[in-house]
Amino acid sequence: MSADYYTHLERGRERHPSAQMLDALSRALLLSDALREHLFRLAGTVPATRPVETIDPVLRAMLENYSAAPAFVMNAATDILAANAVAEGFFSAYPRLDNLARMTFLEPVSRDFCVDWTWTCQAMVATLRQARARYPEDPRPRCVIDELHTASAEFAELWRSYTVCATTGEPREFVHPEAGALRLTYRSFDMSAAPGQRLMLYQPEAGPTTDALARLRARQFPADDPGCHAPGHGEGAGAYPELVPNPTHPRPRDHIRRRVLAWCLATVALTAVPATAHAEPETCAPTTATTVTAATVPYLDWAENLGFDADGDLWVSRLYRNEVQRYDKSGHVTATVSVASPGAIRLGPDRRLYVVYGDTSLNLLPGAHGSGVVRFDPTAATPVPEVFVDGLAMANGAAFDDAGNLYVADTGSGVVRIRPDATIDTDWTAQARMSGLNGLAVQGNSVYTTAYLTPHGQILRLPIDAPAHPSTVADLSLADDLAAAPDGSLYAATTAGALVRIDAPTHGTCTVLTGGPLTAVAISPEPDHDLLIATGTGDIVRVRR
Repeated sequence: MSADYYTHLERGRERHPSAQMLDALSRALLLSDALREHLFRLAGTVPATRPVETIDPVLRAMLENYSAAPAFVMNAATDILAANAVAEGFFSAYPRLDNLARMTFLEPVSRDFCVDWTWTCQAMVATLRQARARYPEDPRPRCVIDELHTASAEFAELWRSYTVCATTGEPREFVHPEAGALRLTYRSFDMSAAPGQRLMLYQPEAGPTTDALARLRARQFPADDPGCHAPGHGEGAGAYPELVPNPTHPRPRDHIRRRVLAWCLATVALTAVPATAHAEPETCAPTTATTVTAATVPYLDWAENLGFDADGDLWVSRLYRNEVQRYDKSGHVTATVSVASPGAIRLGPDRRLYVVYGDTSLNLLPGAHGSGVVRFDPTAATPVPEVFVDGLAMANGAAFDDAGNLYVADTGSGVVRIRPDATIDTDWTAQARMSGLNGLAVQGNSVYTTAYLTPHGQILRLPIDAPAHPSTVADLSLADDLAAAPDGSLYAATTAGALVRIDAPTHGTCTVLTGGPLTAVAISPEPDHDLLIATGTGDIVRVRR
């Protein structure tokens, strides 16, 4: 590009620059992708899309944190760029998890794994044909196409035939060598911030497929060797072997370690909070831990949260089953209410139960706001949830204050205050904006919340009358949920495997018991005020202090 041409362009004498000229100008001026696109549109043209090959670390973290079903990200050439552990188990019959088209055409196991192998082949050809047309300058799709042309007669024939494959929403059948027959419906989401990338979700049908995937998850996330756990202090058959009161070395499971690593990669910014150096928690007085109810299918029954209704019955959020369950005093399920990805369960001033829904990291994707709070009458013969508030990002913990305001920890935005009339107090909420929150409890004139995505796992205090000035109460690794006890102390359950008692005024902490992962804690009604603990395996444990 000559200096004279650039001068003419700058002064508006050249009204129709070519795409090549605009692209060269973008490179010379070191324009970002957004500015480059704006320049092209000012010139009345659309820029050629540049495929992105790197995975956004927040998206990678979401994949690691999503364990309900197979999920992965692939590029235009069907290279698998990132996958969650369930996807790794789902495709474990293949020698490698690298390129979906290569796996389909070149791996013999594919013919047995995909029941309708012919349809799968047609879908792969259609995907690659679209990629070549959409990204003509990208060499990677061409390389995959050329390789398959040479190595697979089936691919070459389909490529010549121009067979059209409709990507319907019908379930597809697979035969896994360990899990058996599976029926899943897949959905594909284009990543607008990363051209060429697609997020693929394989949603299982309820029933045998869901249970089979749970078994695959259990194989991917093996429990620690039972011989490594010392027996609990409980007596007889009620003792809970995976939760050990007061050991010195908690041992989190491998899938929790992976989750921690993924979140460490996430570029999620937390509002600056004054930090205080705190010592490691000491050991509390001896306690007794017993199982209240055991999971039917470990991990599929993941207990995300729990709470009590006005009659003292226990309710548990089963995150991956998309339901909350009521248990009687004997530990039997007496009611089930459908709630999508349920989180905190809290008894409201009106004696109804308020349940967070949409507690899934998929709601953190751009444009997604599928979270909120529902409420229902727990005494009804068939409780029917109604939406109390919606439009949140990823609601998780929740608690009421004495005035009937509901506070919700939204992982995507901060603490949200909801008035009794279901309107959001926007002025208060704007002062409590921060990312990465999880659990929440209210005590007196303070809101306490867990900053799960910070390196130290902070417990934060937000004064109700000054929410813009949070302070750090304690540093706990992977602090998940909180509960406020009648004696003024706080209890925090951590997915690192510890139940910790916190004295907020003094910042003192002590470990009640360890095991894990622990996901939530609730205080039982009078007179005993025992602690009820939700676990990642799905068991519910009672701790007597």
